[in-house]
Amino acid sequence: LAAFSQTTPSYRANLALGWAGDHWTVDGFARFVGKSAYYNSASVLTPISAYATVGGNVAREFGKGFTVAVSGQNLMKGAQVQTPGLEVERRVLISLTKAW
Repeated sequence: LAAFSQTTPSYRANLALGWAGDHWTVDGFARFVGKSAYYNSASVLTPISAYATVGGNVAREFGKGFTVAVSGQNLMKGAQVQTPGLEVERRVLISLTKAW
């Protein structure tokens, strides 16, 4: 008998904060997900532990529509299990954008 109710996290919560002033923008977020499970290829219910993740973005707008930003995801750990697939790794990205 399948236990599909166990494949849904017991709880989820998101918190996002942001600030913008002058030429700067700062955003941050936290996500909490309760324990759940998934069926592996042998149809065995396999647990996924509860997890928390934090991310953010800091951007500076320069003249003529150029913006430089540093963004980070999954900043609390180098890698963690969030899905039945591969571990989700920490990422830090730098971007340069131009608005026309």
